[in-house]
Amino acid sequence: AGVKQSGPAVLLQAQQPFPPDTRISLIWGKGIQSTSGVATEEDQILQFTTRKPFTAKLHCRGELLPSGHEDRQACVPGNTIELEFSAPVAWDQARQLVLQGPNNATWAASAYDEDKDKKSVERVLFRAPIPARSVWTVEVPPDFKDDAGRALNSGHLVSLAVGPETLSPFIKFPGAWTVLKATTDPALPVSVRNVEPQLK
Repeated sequence: AGVKQSGPAVLLQAQQPFPPDTRISLIWGKGIQSTSGVATEEDQILQFTTRKPFTAKLHCRGELLPSGHEDRQACVPGNTIELEFSAPVAWDQARQLVLQGPNNATWAASAYDEDKDKKSVERVLFRAPIPARSVWTVEVPPDFKDDAGRALNSGHLVSLAVGPETLSPFIKFPGAWTVLKATTDPALPVSVRNVEPQLK
């Protein structure tokens, strides 16, 4: 469906499913005739690659910190969490996902502004603060499928472990530009975080 064709077409289907992310060769053999009786003179090999497995991954958005733990992602506390899919899923399914955090707190999935009018999405956002030393999970229903009807290859429990790291050094002005009046005592606010004492 949705494929445009400029002439006659032949629809082929394999007798068995192919494994994901695998190179497939279709041999259009010598001697195949058109409706006018013209036959091919040699084999034609058409190369295809099957889609990658349907997976889902949780990760924190925005700034990341250096992590000394392979099984933990060093997220900055206060950022939000994103669940990313390797293939499109129906928004009606994705909107039912729930993120569970510490103390059994839960957050519903929401769409990005640019995805709100789409029937399918490849990511959802959980507007949850991220404390250090925490584990977050999303339990995906067994009937959760992508646009090709495939179930998740990674199982039905997606998790994200946040490390115990502290906030990274940070200096930021309040906006892109500011007007300071020369007739007054000018002051420019600056936000700082974990910087050397002499810079404060």
